[in-house]
Amino acid sequence: MTLTRGVAWMVVVACQLSCSSSDDCAAVLCTGGRVCVPGFGCVLPDPCVNRAEGEACSYHGVAHGVCTNGLCLAPETTLCGNGKLDGAEQCDPALTISKTCADYGFPNGAVKCSTQCILDSSECRNAGWAPMKGATQARLEGVWGSSSSDVWAVGENGAMEHFDGTAWKTVSSGTTQNLNYLWGTGPTDVYALGYGGLILHYAGTAWSPMTSGTGVNLWSIWGSGAKDVFAVGEGGTIIHFDGNNWSPMSSGTGNHLEGVWGTGPSEVFAVGHMSTVIRYDGQDWKAMTAPANTHLYAVWGTSGSDVFGVAYGGLIIHYDAAAWTTVSSGTPSYFQAVWGGGSKDVYAAGTGGVLRHYDGSTWSEVLTGTQENLWGMWGINSSDIFVVGTFGTILRFH
Repeated sequence: MTLTRGVAWMVVVACQLSCSSSDDCAAVLCTGGRVCVPGFGCVLPDPCVNRAEGEACSYHGVAHGVCTNGLCLAPETTLCGNGKLDGAEQCDPALTISKTCADYGFPNGAVKCSTQCILDSSECRNAGWAPMKGATQARLEGVWGSSSSDVWAVGENGAMEHFDGTAWKTVSSGTTQNLNYLWGTGPTDVYALGYGGLILHYAGTAWSPMTSGTGVNLWSIWGSGAKDVFAVGEGGTIIHFDGNNWSPMSSGTGNHLEGVWGTGPSEVFAVGHMSTVIRYDGQDWKAMTAPANTHLYAVWGTSGSDVFGVAYGGLIIHYDAAAWTTVSSGTPSYFQAVWGGGSKDVYAAGTGGVLRHYDGSTWSEVLTGTQENLWGMWGINSSDIFVVGTFGTILRFH
């Protein structure tokens, strides 16, 4: 039976007065509160008869209706979106939502207002960091992306996978060499490097090898743009890409270099073994004095006066434009990656699933739910960060 609500209501009211004399209803005995409607049989009377305008109601499958002009109508057919709370509306998309995820017992996420003006807590969650289902069990060492729907991860024996915003899928790298790091300028300009001087480039369709001019293992890569890219590796190796060719640079050190990061073409930092820290000023690489004798594995910063380096034994060093100083991280584990969304939002990741967060004053523990070694980290912003590690581990803060 199909009735428009307006017609159904008027017919029901009329039937309540004369149904007994109707030929269709004369022999019909309705039960359960139903009334006889000529031509339609027994139906439920509209629940808004003799009820106040705006009262909540449910009728004919309308779970959260509102009495409007005597009819029980779904919110989307009434006033949802008008910037007011009408009838049974729990919220309105045009209004600020007073409820938070804490009201539902969750520390993270956001409460939203649906198009039916009903509060939606589906995005509330217990923890910001959660494991992702990857496409490989290989050790992953590097991660980088251009957006939340374009993220790459690489690792041992040429392992490579890509996240399209929905799922991770394996991609052929064309090599069985270990891949150690990723960096790019955009979705059609991505670099991956690894053992034996291997550098792969992705231009939007497939990965292809580049001529690096070196045979040493390369550990990290960073650039200020497509025509200004630096890669570092064993034995103090630094090579530079100008948009056409890779060429060697003099680093002034023979120690292995593990990390590189910069603010622009004339300010680049590289770190490595034996507390090596060197800085490029646009002309030459020059040694800097580091505060401890250890192996540094990664470097990242927000500016030339706010740079972090991470190392063995939970050591973190910081540069403020005047000097490098040590910072206590509160863990004996050693770090392999550092990244942040700002000067008061920095993460360091390392062995045993250790993850530390810096809020601008102290480093504190972050529970990751894993004991796998974490080797690489990258984020789009403070609210969307990826970490990769052994046995195909991928964690995401989102």
